[in-house]
Amino acid sequence: MAASRWNEKGFSFVELMVALAIFAASFGVLLAGHTAASRQEAHARRLFTASALLRNILTETELGGYPSIAEDKGDFGENFPGYAWTRKISEADITGMLTSTLTSLGIDPAAGGMVVPAGLDTVRKVVLTIDWEENQKPFHVTMTYYAVAP
Repeated sequence: MAASRWNEKGFSFVELMVALAIFAASFGVLLAGHTAASRQEAHARRLFTASALLRNILTETELGGYPSIAEDKGDFGENFPGYAWTRKISEADITGMLTSTLTSLGIDPAAGGMVVPAGLDTVRKVVLTIDWEENQKPFHVTMTYYAVAP
């Protein structure tokens, strides 16, 4: 008497091949997701490093006192290879900022002319930039702050 198909234990070869195909397809998707997450983590780490280096240059600029108009560049040496910085210091034209502030307060700056308050004509605009490369693509972080003469 021949054994019935329903009494046999285990999986057929076709069932095993279908299961293996499903596993292979899902493994490819999981591997692609892991690779993308690793790439994002590396970019986030570099962005955090650039932000910390930007803060370092800002602190050095603030400790130097009221900045004179200049433009300079540099790098961070062997400690942070591949990162470079640029600092541009110029006279700040804050009349547009004053105009928008007065307008938001309901004051018309055009009525009677606008006078720049004393001391605000000595404001300097400081633009700090950190540059680096990832996968042969340039990236940068830029920050602008305003320094006022003491």
